[in-house]
Amino acid sequence: MMTSSDFDDEFSFVINDDMVMSPLGRNHCEVRCQLIQFVPLESIITNSHHNQLRVAPFKNLIKKITDSTFSTEDL
Repeated sequence: MMTSSDFDDEFSFVINDDMVMSPLGRNHCEVRCQLIQFVPLESIITNSHHNQLRVAPFKNLIKKITDSTFSTEDL
């Protein structure tokens, strides 16, 4: 989930204009890394903005999701 709300926690991944192909058009944008679920392909709504994360930020987002959501270091 992407949001313009500003939360400073271990599940937030901030996205800025340098990370995407086109400017976001907003002052703040974050991904909530703990909100993961299965969604059938036919339920996905096409992105009307046609914007994408660049490769390096996308890899950093996947790492953040893995580290913050699936980490077993504290077990």
